[in-house]
Amino acid sequence: MAKAKSSRVPAIWGNVPPRNAHFTGRSAIIAQMRESREQLARQVVHGLGGVGKTEIAVEYIYRFEADYDLVWWIPAENRESIRATFVSLSSALELSEIGGLDSVATRVVDELRSGRRSHRWLLVFDNANDPEVVGRFTPNALGHVIITSRNSNWRSPAACFEVDVFNREESVELLGKNWPRLGPIDACELAANLGDVPLALSRAAAFNRQSGMQAAGTYKGEFGKDVYEHLGVEAAWRPGLEGLAAKHPDAAQLFKLFAFFGPEPISGQMLLDARIGELTAQLSGILRNEAHLGRALTQIANGSWGRIDGPRRTIIINPLVARWLRADVGREESDEYIRMGRTILVATNPGPPEEVKNWPRHERLSPHIRALRLYLSSEPASQRLTLDQIRYLYAIGDYAASSELARLALSWWSNELGPDHELTLAAELQLSEALRRLGEHKHATVLTQKLTQRIPIALGEDHELNLAALTSCGADHRREGDLAKALKVDQDCLGRSRAALGGNHPRTMDAAHNLAADRRLLGDFAKAKELDESTLQNRREKRGDSSPETLASVNSLVFDHILLGDYAEAKRVLETSRTSAVQSRSAHLSLLQAAQIECVLKRKLGEHEKALVPAEANFAQTRSQLTNHHDQTLAAQMTLVNALRAARDFERAEMMAEQNLSAFIDRFKADHPYTLGCAVNLAIVRRRLGQHDMAMKLDESTLQSLRITLGQDHPYTIAAMVNMANNLAEASRSREAQALSADAAARSRARYGANHWYTLAAEANLALDQEAVGLCSDTAALRDRVKQQVRLQLGPEHPETANIERGRRAEIDIDLLML
Repeated sequence: MAKAKSSRVPAIWGNVPPRNAHFTGRSAIIAQMRESREQLARQVVHGLGGVGKTEIAVEYIYRFEADYDLVWWIPAENRESIRATFVSLSSALELSEIGGLDSVATRVVDELRSGRRSHRWLLVFDNANDPEVVGRFTPNALGHVIITSRNSNWRSPAACFEVDVFNREESVELLGKNWPRLGPIDACELAANLGDVPLALSRAAAFNRQSGMQAAGTYKGEFGKDVYEHLGVEAAWRPGLEGLAAKHPDAAQLFKLFAFFGPEPISGQMLLDARIGELTAQLSGILRNEAHLGRALTQIANGSWGRIDGPRRTIIINPLVARWLRADVGREESDEYIRMGRTILVATNPGPPEEVKNWPRHERLSPHIRALRLYLSSEPASQRLTLDQIRYLYAIGDYAASSELARLALSWWSNELGPDHELTLAAELQLSEALRRLGEHKHATVLTQKLTQRIPIALGEDHELNLAALTSCGADHRREGDLAKALKVDQDCLGRSRAALGGNHPRTMDAAHNLAADRRLLGDFAKAKELDESTLQNRREKRGDSSPETLASVNSLVFDHILLGDYAEAKRVLETSRTSAVQSRSAHLSLLQAAQIECVLKRKLGEHEKALVPAEANFAQTRSQLTNHHDQTLAAQMTLVNALRAARDFERAEMMAEQNLSAFIDRFKADHPYTLGCAVNLAIVRRRLGQHDMAMKLDESTLQSLRITLGQDHPYTIAAMVNMANNLAEASRSREAQALSADAAARSRARYGANHWYTLAAEANLALDQEAVGLCSDTAALRDRVKQQVRLQLGPEHPETANIERGRRAEIDIDLLML
């Protein structure tokens, strides 16, 4: 019916739905429609049923109604409804209605095309399915045409606007307007459960108002058919699905199969890689031919059922659509689709997940393994792929996901396969490793100890799983501070691995890597370096430069060189390996460690200001990605303490060091080597702040504990001796300082040689102490030798060189590499 003319509204106005007072979002699309209408008068708004295409067209009309003299809304599901609407439009235009419906429609089109009355007109064809049918009723000049459609296959000339589901902010905004009592957390969860489909969100809120239901949890999991009906999606989607099945049955079957995959992109390449015959004839035919698959995907996308990413050759199905489809098939048919989905995944298993080249294909499988519940399959190939996925998630550093999938698999395999089946034991071992990386060491240790009792009985003493479990036991002993026991276990494990598996087997390399960690913590830096050099070479040959294992070996070798005082070689190894590190995952533990070690190296090279900013960033990132009390977080914090002190920010260094020490005591124990190393650093800071009594007291107790725990010749003990002598010198206890400096220098020289930094630091202080007690005969020669060697070792511009040449006392700090 015609609407009375005013300065704001069109003179001719027909069938336009009322405006939605709670219209949400879509401003960008509406603005683009307004901007593009001058170039292309025909505009197609297409997308999945229920995403709000009609609402966009309605909102557009009301926002810009003043731009038009005529606006007419045309239901366009079929030819008959279009022709019937054109009759009413003809009447509003006061045209002749002589002849059939087609004649009337033709006169309307001609009238609008001519522009005799006005070229300021807008026709909206709502819910159009067939481009050819609509094309017959579309004036091709002047004016403006908007078409809403589920079909994306509209030929030019037309400006096409794809309407997706809401983003999460828009979903929460819509729910906030319509369901005020729903909190933001529940709103986010509800939006996720309903796939951010605007129609479903609106209907859920309306149902809440009508029924008084307040629980958003009603929409969790799989729904009954009645829920889809009250959400409105059954009516919105059923006709389209039936149309797809009638015209393209093979595409419809593929679409139903997709519903059982995960909500992430489904890779076309993954489907082609399958190329298997254990599917229906229709699906097998599609997957054997790339062109057929491309057509089927296009047919699905044309109905706006899925969104295709051309460059990546993937398709995404809305999660609510997928759940609706799953609810639509019977139990028997559902089981068959799940079986076929699992068959496709198994057929595309890329192989060993530790090899980086296989990661992209494992990543494509990852979201669908959980969705298809592959771990519940009784097929050995499915079980093997599940284990490979557990290992893959661990390899890329997603330890939480790895442990979660391992638990799901074990909940089934422990009964289905038995607790001592090889796959069950392998999954338990992988779970223990993931827990260890997550910082859940107590649980991991108990699990590993049980495995070392069960695996030899089930699989044999020298089976690779048993050797791997023993390697983990060595790591547990090392973390507990029992370095002698860790050394014994790891030496035995390396020997057995070499004999049973060969020197280049990954498990053998793991054992060598762990033994190097023992050597390093025991102060045998040269032996650790020798092991790490060999392991790094083997890992590069076996795994390539970009694998996490290779990066872990790089970290260890760089740290060995730092501890040996060979900073130039440490820098060379780090820089030649930087490219490989970039290829890894930013959140990977090995990369976090690499960043920490680089900060240590910068400080040791004398680049104190350059070391501080990255040390702060590394600590913040590690704490964010792991936890406040994760072992690696504490190591990063220890490095930050030393960086702050070197940059002369003593107040912050003290605060951070006290937090660090408290955390180490809580996480380990007061006399653990890590804790004692942290105490050494705190005492240095307190001494720099002039807190001489507190520094003396802390150094005394720390040195005593180190002598008992690690022995007189351990590097931590030597460091504590050097620093304790500084306290004694500050207190004018010169003879005690001289004796302790001499002892530290002799022990360091005997263990590390005359030119190691520990020796040079101890001897630099000894020269000052000898001068203080009047032993001047050898002092000048000692001082000159130290100055010459420090200048050679560190360079003339290094801050430590300047300190020693000015007669200042040297300190020795401690950093940790957690393994």
